[in-house]
Amino acid sequence: MTASGTTAEGRMELAGAQPVIAVRDLTVTLDTEAGPVPLLRGVSLDVMPSEVLGVVGESGAGKSMLGNAITGLLDRRVSVTGGAVLFRGRPIDGLRGEAMRRLRGRAIATVFQDPLTSLNPVFTIGRQLTETIGEHLGLSGATARAEAVSLLAQVGIPAPEARLSSYPHEFSGGMRQRVVIALALAGRPAILIADEPTTALDVSIQGQIIELLRDVCASRGTAMLLITHDMGVIAALATRVAVLYAGRVVEVGPVEEVLRRPRHPYTRGLMDSIPEIGRRLGRLHQIPGAMPRPDTLPPGCPYAPRCPRAAATCADAVPALQGHGPHQAACFLPLEASAAA
Repeated sequence: MTASGTTAEGRMELAGAQPVIAVRDLTVTLDTEAGPVPLLRGVSLDVMPSEVLGVVGESGAGKSMLGNAITGLLDRRVSVTGGAVLFRGRPIDGLRGEAMRRLRGRAIATVFQDPLTSLNPVFTIGRQLTETIGEHLGLSGATARAEAVSLLAQVGIPAPEARLSSYPHEFSGGMRQRVVIALALAGRPAILIADEPTTALDVSIQGQIIELLRDVCASRGTAMLLITHDMGVIAALATRVAVLYAGRVVEVGPVEEVLRRPRHPYTRGLMDSIPEIGRRLGRLHQIPGAMPRPDTLPPGCPYAPRCPRAAATCADAVPALQGHGPHQAACFLPLEASAAA
């Protein structure tokens, strides 16, 4: 696909294409006894049809909070206090009750990290699939059962007809995650939000699930928001990546550009922390310090206290995303392409 232009957020707009999900200057706030605490601060990004947008960062960066804000799965003390979430151009962040339930599963589906918490242990896989199919597609009886068999076959479950009568505990971890993906696909959604979909799996099964998700997006034209802390999963599956730090997007761009030539020192630190096969080191690299809590953010750039390039200006203001083309970084002193390579 050919890009027709680039916006201020560094997203690629395709000729004649509309984002499946557009997040615009999104702020999500936790209500505490001490006052409101922003958890996401001015997040903007697009997910285009068939695209896999990776969202990466340390624990506490706001990755899962972003996914929950899109689907409306926020704690009662957490709310969207600024910006907007649009599904195919229509605002959805204000939807409540039945209106949001109609959207979940049918248009926007989620694959969670632990398949055991996503499946009901007292119902067979067949019942869970056919009920989901009936809810979202209006199918029942033999037609719903045939659709369930087809879904299990698509996600690589052997003998799918026979496995409809199995319970979740009768599947391995990898097979359970395949069932969860089948459930997510049951409503034929336009976008999947995959929240750490491979973390609970061993390495060989991770590779199979990554391949399955890639095939799903390619064959169905389904978009995906891939939430992970694993740069390897990002490199294997995503087409673009947004790096989050302390509730903000600090770098965004095509995967190969961001991973090979990071512009933000935080992204560089994440990449340097990955051990290389065949390279002997006395100590593994780590980013000094820890991500600040949302209620104790420093003035200026929140990464400045950990940043080896920080200068006085970094403590005075929060940098905005900047750069030429689709690869942008929120940094006053970004790494040059030659220095970052």
